[in-house]
Amino acid sequence: MADELQHTDAMPTDLTFDLIKSITDDFSEKNQIGHENGKEVAGKKLHDIASLDDVKFMNEFINLMSAQHQNIVQLVGYCYDTRRKVVLHNGKYVVVHVEERALCFEYLQRGSLDNGYMPPEYIQICHITEKFDVFSLGVIIIEIMTGTKETSKRADMSPQQFIELVHENWRRRFELATPMYTSEEVESLRLQVKTCIEMALQCVEAQRLKRPTIAEVVSRLNILDDMVRKISPSLLLYKPPIDPLSSGDQALTKFGPWGGSGDMDRDMEVVPHRLESLTICSADIINSLAFSYNDHNGKQHTVGPWGGDGGAAFTIRLGAFEHIKGLSGTVGSFGMLQNVITSLKFTTNLNRTYGPYGKGGGTPFVVPVEDAASIVGFFGRAGPCVEALGVYIRTYL
Repeated sequence: MADELQHTDAMPTDLTFDLIKSITDDFSEKNQIGHENGKEVAGKKLHDIASLDDVKFMNEFINLMSAQHQNIVQLVGYCYDTRRKVVLHNGKYVVVHVEERALCFEYLQRGSLDNGYMPPEYIQICHITEKFDVFSLGVIIIEIMTGTKETSKRADMSPQQFIELVHENWRRRFELATPMYTSEEVESLRLQVKTCIEMALQCVEAQRLKRPTIAEVVSRLNILDDMVRKISPSLLLYKPPIDPLSSGDQALTKFGPWGGSGDMDRDMEVVPHRLESLTICSADIINSLAFSYNDHNGKQHTVGPWGGDGGAAFTIRLGAFEHIKGLSGTVGSFGMLQNVITSLKFTTNLNRTYGPYGKGGGTPFVVPVEDAASIVGFFGRAGPCVEALGVYIRTYL
């Protein structure tokens, strides 16, 4: 098994049904599945249900291949096995084809695979309808709105009590962000919270006929969007999301710079809160750097470019919940220039890597960033190229 799953970053491995059956002790529920090559592996056997045809299996396979995220289990292998089986039919023994399907995932600690996301009718009688994914959607919305700790309280409360609990928790968070949001915007945000949690509870109704359809969910979201547009249209413009860590005190620290000591000093004029994008121009070295960020009031600022002309440009646009968590590079000489930035590489909290930019060479450096921190801005020195670079790191205490 270890040999067959050693290249989990490539295409999922085509596994034989006998192999999966053997290593799982005939899909025994009492056994943990796999622990090879430093990776725990979980298997999902798809039951022989008439409605689960080849098209649905292929759709799930394609969707899982395209899902790449640190909080989503990775598809590392699959099995689609057709075999012959003799069965008694109308008093005669006939040979039929039996299709066995299985999907293998890299196991995530605290990951649930399908645990908790399957509706009662599937758990009890393996009944699949168009309301299956609606139930899963409701669970996901509840987890997003409440977090794992509060989600567990739902079973002990009435729907109305749970709605009020979630609404109150978000109200406190909005009050902490009042310098960023107007009273009208706060009211709109609270309306969105209430609508989403009400809709999520409808999605997880035990009786599937009481759940809305996906079309009804989309329609309600569109209606909500129209209401927000009337109450506070400014919310439809981008504002930095309320960070779960923002309820605590925040410390801003300068680290560096790394590089040479010549050319002009470069720095930011407004205290940064969140980095939005970076544009790096590079060829053999880092020719220039520009970036945009938001301050505490949500106002966007653009800095740079610092440096000279030349090089190919590449822009990194960070997602709403994406932060720069790592920066590394090299400092070396280039022509008549001494101690300039010859390469840069960025990593984010979503396990994305950007770069390296520049051909490198020289002395490497790494910027230390703690778990509860992120890079929100830069300073340094630049002339015809980027000679030195330092960072602003915001730590959430």
